[in-house]
Amino acid sequence: MRTFPSFLVAVFLFLSVHSRGQQPVTPSLPSEEGQNAQLSAIGALAMQTVYATHMAMNSVADAWANEVYTDEVALTLAGSYQGGLGAALDAMAKVAESGGGLSQGDVASLSELGNCGKLVMDQIGAFIDYVPNKDPAKVEVFETKRIAAQKRVFALMGIKPGDLGENGAPSSPPMHLVFEIVKAQMPQGGPGQKGKAIFSRNSTEEAFAVKWEYTDGTFDAGFAVPFPASKAIAVGFGPDVISVAILELKGSSVKAFWAPYREGGEIGTYSMEQGENDSIYLIDGGQGGSFLVEEHDEGTVKLVWKYPSGEIAGYGVAVGEYLAAIAVKPGGQAGVAIYSADPATGTATGRWTMESVLGKVGTEEYRLLSVE
Repeated sequence: MRTFPSFLVAVFLFLSVHSRGQQPVTPSLPSEEGQNAQLSAIGALAMQTVYATHMAMNSVADAWANEVYTDEVALTLAGSYQGGLGAALDAMAKVAESGGGLSQGDVASLSELGNCGKLVMDQIGAFIDYVPNKDPAKVEVFETKRIAAQKRVFALMGIKPGDLGENGAPSSPPMHLVFEIVKAQMPQGGPGQKGKAIFSRNSTEEAFAVKWEYTDGTFDAGFAVPFPASKAIAVGFGPDVISVAILELKGSSVKAFWAPYREGGEIGTYSMEQGENDSIYLIDGGQGGSFLVEEHDEGTVKLVWKYPSGEIAGYGVAVGEYLAAIAVKPGGQAGVAIYSADPATGTATGRWTMESVLGKVGTEEYRLLSVE
């Protein structure tokens, strides 16, 4: 993280008191060492303001694309981010205009941060312009603006291009991710639990162990399998899960990654081809058995794996081309979730269901706290 110069003290004091109708004040810092420490902290906060708005818009766009948000909700959220960031940029412009003993370095850094914020504003504006009419040309404009903002934000955050892969994700798969649950809704309506979700593993060959730590002191646990080089992660939770799989549904061909439901479970893979219709798939050309899909509402499905040695039932939930699936013990209790997680933008969205509410889904929004 780079250190920002002293103008940011004035910027953030202005922002903090301006909303209360007061005048900005100058802080009294005890020493040069103490001042440098506080300036560094305030500089980090300044960049986090722009970064958080960029992440929030990525989250809204993903949730809207996955039909978690209606047009009205997505536009309302985008408008609020636009207003908040716009006010911050206006305040910075007033600080620059007033001078206040700013050095050339201060002015240059203020301009750099302001330009970064304007790119995020362009991203928000492109989204607001696209949502009402769904013009394909305008979604390309939004993606172009989003990438431009991301590049500038990452540059100011000190993330080097070599740290990222072609799709903007970290070049090496993460081993440990911690998310904050910023919004949650239960399948049958009503607010869900907030807290943290922690994904951990020792090797890319293993499934993630997942733990949800809620603010009321309770917790849940499960295991997760990501689909390589994508944002999709399948999660199973509950005492009676047998295995967890993530399937990519592209045309008549299906590729699946799966793992047994246990700590350190190694990820395996298998392929399937569509049978006589899109409810039947043949595992490994039919030699490995068949996979039956019964569709329900909200992208949820009942599943049956028919192997030569017997049958295993389960259920799943889909987003786009990806299906999260779990096999469950007969009569058992379990849940399944699919997350679209993007460490590069620091956001994730989730959809989950249980057999008792199949046909309905709960939803979650996440903010990335750390990734290793």
